[in-house]
Amino acid sequence: MRGTLEHPPIVVSQTRLKLVLTTLTSAAAASAFGWSLSTDLVSETWVYAIMLVNAIFFALGAVVSALAIIWPASLTLDESGLTWRNLSRTVHFEWNDFAYFRLWSPRPFATVNQAAFVYADDCAKHRMGRKLTRNVGSFGLCWELKPSELVVLLEAAHSYWSRAKTA
Repeated sequence: MRGTLEHPPIVVSQTRLKLVLTTLTSAAAASAFGWSLSTDLVSETWVYAIMLVNAIFFALGAVVSALAIIWPASLTLDESGLTWRNLSRTVHFEWNDFAYFRLWSPRPFATVNQAAFVYADDCAKHRMGRKLTRNVGSFGLCWELKPSELVVLLEAAHSYWSRAKTA
C-alpha cells in the first residue's frame, strides 16, 4: 500500500502470491473434474454434464486469475473518490456514490469475507446490477490488506474526504 490520507493518493493492489494460490487452486479443481470425466466414476449423463460444467468453470477461473497475476487490480483513493482498475475495466466512484463500506460474504454459509460497499440511494451507477445484488458491490479477494483492514481504510477515506468536501 502506498500513500496516506494526508499524502494521497492511497493505492492498494492485489497480491500476486494470493493470485498464484488462487490460480493453482482453480487449476487443480479443473484438473480433478476433468480427470473424473475420463474415468468410470461418471456413468450417468447428468453427472457427466455437471462435471463438465465444473471443469469448464474452474478452468476459466484459472485463466482469469492467471491474467490477474500479470495485471493485478488496484484501488486508488484520493480526494476525488475511488478508482478501481481490474482486467476488464476502470471505474471511478465519487465518495458520495457510497453509503458505507462493510465486510460481505457472497454466500450465507461462507467463512470468507470480502471488502464491500453499499451504494448511496442517489447514486446513478450500475442500477440494473444493484437490483440483483441488493445495492451491494464487492471488491473481491486477494488484496494486500485483509478484508477487515481494507474496510477500515475505505471508511476512513470516505469519512475524511467526504467531510473535507462539505467543510
